[in-house]
Amino acid sequence: MSTFKKVLNIISWVIIIILILLIVFVLAAKANNGMLKLISGSMEPTYMTDEYILIETVDKDELAVGDVIAFYSTDPHIYGKINTHRIKAIDAETGEMTTKGDANLFADSTPVTYDRVVGRVVTGLPVMTFLGKWLSKTWVIVTILCLAVGWFVGQSVYNYYRNKKQKEEANAPQSIDDENN
Repeated sequence: MSTFKKVLNIISWVIIIILILLIVFVLAAKANNGMLKLISGSMEPTYMTDEYILIETVDKDELAVGDVIAFYSTDPHIYGKINTHRIKAIDAETGEMTTKGDANLFADSTPVTYDRVVGRVVTGLPVMTFLGKWLSKTWVIVTILCLAVGWFVGQSVYNYYRNKKQKEEANAPQSIDDENN
């Protein structure tokens, strides 16, 4: 196998693996109702800034102290935005939850009601986080597109010349020695 074909084969497999990983993670996120990207360090070291997390919907009675939840905040500084913190306490009468970021010194000043809960965090998604960090850079996207276009052009040129050579060989006149044997 030529070096050119080996390189094309490697690039093909890398592209296929990346696409499969993206499809698997997107389908997993859709099946569990959500994937979020954390934009602050309030949950470090459990979940890091810019990390993607997988969220699942849960019933009210499934939530417990210690669960990490994503919820629409009522904090005046980030009102209506999705926040991700750990449940520190649940009021038995009202069902209101006190939350706190693992890296924060104090609990959140506003309680969370179940109607504001988006879901419970299932796990972090390190592969998506890695891909997200790289795929957010313009030069990486341009490089991937150039490699993909180059791969397709290279395959086309290779196939064109291979087919042309095969046709020439098939149409070439046979020598007299070939006919006698």
